[in-house]
Amino acid sequence: MRKILGIICLFAAVGCAHLNPDYTVRIEDCADRIVSEIAKGLEGTYSGKSILVSTPVNAVTYATSDFGLVLQGFLIGSLVKENVPVIDVQLREEPHITSEGALVFLNRDAGRLRSEFKAELVIVSAYVVREQEVVITVRAIDLAEGDVVSSTTTILSMSTLVSDLLGARRQIQVFER
Repeated sequence: MRKILGIICLFAAVGCAHLNPDYTVRIEDCADRIVSEIAKGLEGTYSGKSILVSTPVNAVTYATSDFGLVLQGFLIGSLVKENVPVIDVQLREEPHITSEGALVFLNRDAGRLRSEFKAELVIVSAYVVREQEVVITVRAIDLAEGDVVSSTTTILSMSTLVSDLLGARRQIQVFER
């Protein structure tokens, strides 16, 4: 009887929630999960190919945010941990290079990306903000053929940090001046 009462109390305290396997709580874990899934599609033919990593953008407005910049940093870090050759890229309307090549701004034309860099793949990301979560879709694209070679979607919990990064300083206007 005590065991049954204990189980009932446990369900009442914890709740009977469905846990989505694509759901993450921390940005770092989200980046690790994305890279783990993308890497599965890069085995074999695409193994060891250099990759451009673009800034994740809002899927509706194509605007960048502090959230996108932070997620990009974690994606790059996760790729480097997997020994993937990475080039850090920020996509903008016109080319602009700063900080001795450490941060590169480019347009969205894949043909121009391929000719300006010695990379075979580009990782592009977009996110949709929901009430309590952010849905992030990531694709690895072959720059020579334009084919999507790997894709994944994950869900990030809307924490205070994520919310602050999504709504933080409107830097886009500052960068484009």
